[in-house]
Amino acid sequence: MKDILMSKLIHRAGFLIIMLGLLSSTPAMCMQTADANDTGIKTLQEGIKLMHEDTYGRAITKFSSVISDDFIINDFALLWRAESYYRTGNIDKAMADIKEIKDDYGDTSAFRDALRLEIEISRRNIDDTSEILALYRNYLSLYPADLEIQYRYAKSLKSAGADDKAAEIFKNLYIKASDFSDESYKEFDPAILNSEDLFRRGNSLIRQMKFTNAETAFRRALDMAREDMKDEIYEKIAYCRFRRKDYPEAAELYKKLNDRYMEAVSYLRTSEMDKLIKTIDILKEMKDPRTGLLLISLANNERRKGNYNNAVSILNNELDKYPFREESLWQKGWTGYLEGNYKDAENIFNKLYNSYNSNKYLYWALRSREKMSQDVTGGYGKLCSENDYYGFLSCLKTGTGSKKIPVSTDNIKIDSPLLKRFGILKKLGLRKEAIFELKKMIKTLKKPAEVILYSKKLKEIGEFKKAISVATMLPYDEKIHTLLYPAAYWDIVEEASRKFRIDPVYILSIAREESRFDPEAHSIAGAVGLMQLMPETADRMCRKIKCNIPEEDSYLNIRTNIILGSYYLKTLLDQFKSVTLATAAYNAGENTVKKWLAQFNTREADEFIEDIPYSETRQYVKRVLTTFFQYSRSLNLPDAPGTFRWNVSLHLD
Repeated sequence: MKDILMSKLIHRAGFLIIMLGLLSSTPAMCMQTADANDTGIKTLQEGIKLMHEDTYGRAITKFSSVISDDFIINDFALLWRAESYYRTGNIDKAMADIKEIKDDYGDTSAFRDALRLEIEISRRNIDDTSEILALYRNYLSLYPADLEIQYRYAKSLKSAGADDKAAEIFKNLYIKASDFSDESYKEFDPAILNSEDLFRRGNSLIRQMKFTNAETAFRRALDMAREDMKDEIYEKIAYCRFRRKDYPEAAELYKKLNDRYMEAVSYLRTSEMDKLIKTIDILKEMKDPRTGLLLISLANNERRKGNYNNAVSILNNELDKYPFREESLWQKGWTGYLEGNYKDAENIFNKLYNSYNSNKYLYWALRSREKMSQDVTGGYGKLCSENDYYGFLSCLKTGTGSKKIPVSTDNIKIDSPLLKRFGILKKLGLRKEAIFELKKMIKTLKKPAEVILYSKKLKEIGEFKKAISVATMLPYDEKIHTLLYPAAYWDIVEEASRKFRIDPVYILSIAREESRFDPEAHSIAGAVGLMQLMPETADRMCRKIKCNIPEEDSYLNIRTNIILGSYYLKTLLDQFKSVTLATAAYNAGENTVKKWLAQFNTREADEFIEDIPYSETRQYVKRVLTTFFQYSRSLNLPDAPGTFRWNVSLHLD
C-alpha cells in the first residue's frame, strides 16, 4: 500500500499524469488541430505528444517556440517545458521556468502545479531538508485544503526527526477522515488521541454520511470522555442509529437522553403506536410546539386505517394549540377529499389558496369540483400555464400539452481572458484546468448574460451539476431552460433507450433528480453514480442482462451506471405498469410501494402521489414528473420506443 501511494503522489507532483490524461483523449486533441490559425496550440499539442513519447529534447524545442509574454497560456507552456527540462536532468532550467511562473502567473492551475513540481524536484535533488520543508509550508499557506501535500509534508517532517509536528498533522488527517486517514493512522501513536479528537472524527464521518464508522468513533470517545461530555456523545450515537434506520435502538437512546420528540419520531418510524401516543402525551405536558407535527402524523395514520372520524377529531381538537395552521388545515381538507366530502374539501382548499396562494391548493379545489361533476376545463387551462408540478398535471388533464420552448439563438459574447484561456485548455483536452479558469469567473459575475454564458461553458465541458446550479442563480426564463434541463450524456441515454425500449426523457429525468448528473454522487444509504444505484441492485441488474464490467471499471462508470439504472427502470415499469408507481419504487423500494398500494384507498396517480407517507419520496416523484414535463417541452424528439411522452397515465390500474 505504501509503495502504491507514494507512486501516486510522485506522479501527481510531476505532470506526466496530465500528459497521459491528455493523450488518452485522442479525439479531443485531433479534432482541434484543424484550426490553422491556432499554430501555438498545434505546437503545444506536438510538444505534449513528444513528452508522451519520452522525447523531451524535441518537446523542449516545441515549447520554447511558443513561449512569449503575449501567449495566452504561456504559463502552461512554461510548466510543460519545466517538466521536460526536469526529465532530461536540467534542473537549473526547470527551476528557472518554475520561478517565472511563480513571479508572473499567480492564481492559475499552472501556478499551483508549478509549486508541486518545485517540491518534487527539490525533494529528489536537494539535500537541505529545511529548504524542502519551507517549500511545503509555503504551498500549504496558499492551498491548506490539499490533504495530499499535508500528508507528504508530515512524512518529510518525520524523516527530518520532527516527530511531534508530524504526529500532529497525521492526527488531524485521521480526525478529518480524509483519503489519507488510514495511512496517517499508521504514522502516529494512537494513544495521543483524546475524547475530543475522536468526537471530531465522528462528526467528520457524519458529514461524509458514514454513520457506522462515526458511531465507532463516538463509542471510542465515550470510553475516555469526561462525565460532562457523555450526553453529547450519546446524542450523536442516537443520531447515527436513527440515520441507519435502527429506530428501536435510537428510541431507547433518545429516551435515556430525555429527548422525547426524537423518541416519538423513532416510534413513528417503527409504527409502535402505543409508545408513540404515550410519548405524545408527555410532550403535551411539556408544551413542546413540535407535538403538532406528531399529531398530524397520528391523524394521517388514523385516516389510512379508514378511521376518518378519529383523524378529523385529532385535527379539530388538538392542532389549534400548535403553530401548524396551514398543514393542519390541509390535512383536514385532504381527509375530507379522500372520504368523499368534496364540497367541504373544496371550501378548505379555496381557503388555503386565498391565504397562501399555492397552486397545490388550487389544483385540489379543481379536483374536488371535478369529482362533483362540475366543469373545470377553464381552471385547468389557466393552471396549465404555470411552470410547476400542478401546472404539469393540469396540462395532462386538458390534454393540450404545454408551450414548447424555442431553441435559444442568443449568442452571448464577452471579451474575457479567462474565457479565452478556457477555450484553449478545452481544445487541448485539459478539462480540470479549463474548469479551474471558469471557477475564477464566478467571482466576477454581475450581469445575467454573464451568468448564462458561464453556465453554458460549464455545460459544454460536461460539468452539468455546476451548470444547473449556476443557472438557478437567475429567475426562471426560457433562455435558460436548456441549462436547467440539459440533455446530459445523450449518446448513452439514447443507447439505453433503444436497448430497453424506454423513453430517453424518463431516463434523463431520473438521472437529473437523483444526482444532477454527478457521476461521483454518493447517498446516505450507499447509492452511487448518476442514477444513484444501490450496489446490490446494480449487481442484480448486471446478472440479469449478463453485463461484462471490466475489473478496472465500477458502478460509478457513467455508461455502466446509466445502462444498469435504465434496465432497473424498465423492470419497474414492467412490474407496476405505471410511471408513477415505477418512479416511487425507484426511490422507496418495490416492497414499500406494494405495501402502500395495499393500504391506500386511492385509484388515481395524483391522489396516490399526494398521499405517499414518505415526504422524501412524495417530493421526489413530483420532481421527476415535473422534470419529465420540462424536458418534453424542450427536446424535439420523435416518439421513442415504449414512449409515454404526454401520455403519463393518471390511473394506477
